[in-house]
Amino acid sequence: MVAKLTLPVYGRPLVLGFLAALLAASCDLSGETDILAVVDQKVWEASAPRIAVSYSVENDKGFTIPAVSGEAKQKIPFTVTYTPLNQDWAFTGWTALDPSGKVLASRDIYFEEPNNSSTQVIILTDTYSRITLKPVLAERPLVWDWHPNGGTDNPVNINTPVVVRFTKPMRVESFVFRYDAKGDPVWRNESGEFRNITILGSPEFGTREPVNYAPWFLDPQLNGDTLKLEVNLAYAREHSLAYSYISVTLGQEISSADYVTLSAPVRFQYAVNDGFDTEGPVIRRFSAALPAEEGEDPVELPYGNPDHPQRHLAPGAQLDLIISALDQISLADIRQIEISEKKADGSAVSGPITFWYTEDYQKPEWQTLIADVEKNYGNLSGLHIFRYEFKGAPEYQGYIDLQADVYDPLGNFSTALYRIYQEGPEITE
Repeated sequence: MVAKLTLPVYGRPLVLGFLAALLAASCDLSGETDILAVVDQKVWEASAPRIAVSYSVENDKGFTIPAVSGEAKQKIPFTVTYTPLNQDWAFTGWTALDPSGKVLASRDIYFEEPNNSSTQVIILTDTYSRITLKPVLAERPLVWDWHPNGGTDNPVNINTPVVVRFTKPMRVESFVFRYDAKGDPVWRNESGEFRNITILGSPEFGTREPVNYAPWFLDPQLNGDTLKLEVNLAYAREHSLAYSYISVTLGQEISSADYVTLSAPVRFQYAVNDGFDTEGPVIRRFSAALPAEEGEDPVELPYGNPDHPQRHLAPGAQLDLIISALDQISLADIRQIEISEKKADGSAVSGPITFWYTEDYQKPEWQTLIADVEKNYGNLSGLHIFRYEFKGAPEYQGYIDLQADVYDPLGNFSTALYRIYQEGPEITE
């Protein structure tokens, strides 16, 4: 006699569903498969702890799918995807945060493809009632300045270099094909072309078939956030670079020091005449001021006035230096400023100290100073303001000249002096 098993009506769907799942799983099992492991997995999936999951993206830079908070089960995989809305930000990975905002350790969460914007996620811990998944974003580098920047209507001199400034320090490997046996970078391929820098030119204006102009330039120079290509003068003279129309394209694969690429290629054009620039920049203004105290205005130091109430400068004093200079020949901005100090008799005190690219003069603390300077001297082009520490001379009282050597992108320079007065040491009895 066979016992008859009667299931309650409310229990039949659950048990039948479980048996159906087990039967379906067993159809694919080989003889070595442990059916109990499958059963255990099904039981775990049904009873696994539920954990609340939320999603966070900074400042509307993109969105996730799922986009709203939900639930996930411990050790049960689910998928999350990030889609960007702002191409100025690059996806670099995923992170998970506990309710206090602390990053979860790898033993607590698993991303199958952590560097992919779409990945499966497995929560390994039940320690937290809620976790937050967040895409890690990095700001992409931008090209914020370049020279020549006058377009094709304002031809520049033959020896004008190409100078590009990025918003972040860049990876030199972006421009290197490989390193040779000596460890030196190889900047060109077999065709003489640069990596991620395309330079095309036409020997005459209006020519419609541009050619590779990389041979007209020396190998790239990268200094932090600044890329420079100097003209190979001998080659340019021999192959008539004058009266050329030149196009420069920077490839999208150029990356910053943190391995983030440009959002798109960058292209600019310019034209070349037959002139050569051998003149330094024109310095329109060079002065010094004491930094503004909180709630007060900055004090500009009158040139060489020992009776000025603010003349009591001692070594280590902070100064804001104001320089307005522009290369009148190539219309390019200045490349660097060197500051040195000399006594009135010409003997050196300190320096030179080089400032490659000065700080952002849009800082609020300098707006009053800029307004005062422009009120007295008019609108100044090529304005640079930067903080400088006065070195001074020990055991000395008298005039000290601040000497500014201002360089253009070609290495030509001009010099200006600004005389200040150093207060002597205190005399004690």
